[in-house]
Amino acid sequence: MRKTLLTAAAAAFILSTGSAGFALAQNAAADQASDASKTAKAEASDAKKAASTAKSKAKKASSKAKKATDKAAEASKAATDAKTQAATK
Repeated sequence: MRKTLLTAAAAAFILSTGSAGFALAQNAAADQASDASKTAKAEASDAKKAASTAKSKAKKASSKAKKATDKAAEASKAATDAKTQAATK
């Protein structure tokens, strides 16, 4: 009887230790997944900010190009008008 109780106690200890180890492994895996999720969210946020910055810079460059084109068109028109006036005098 004593040997049976001792064996049962040893088996219970081994099973409980194994279960605790499994629970710790699950917690570690959950923590690792949580950290990976946080990292992915931070990287996505950084990418979104970079895309927004690039879009803003492209919009500004487009605006500057349009202004330069408009000025060139005005200068060309002024030159044509000056040439026409010079020819009529």
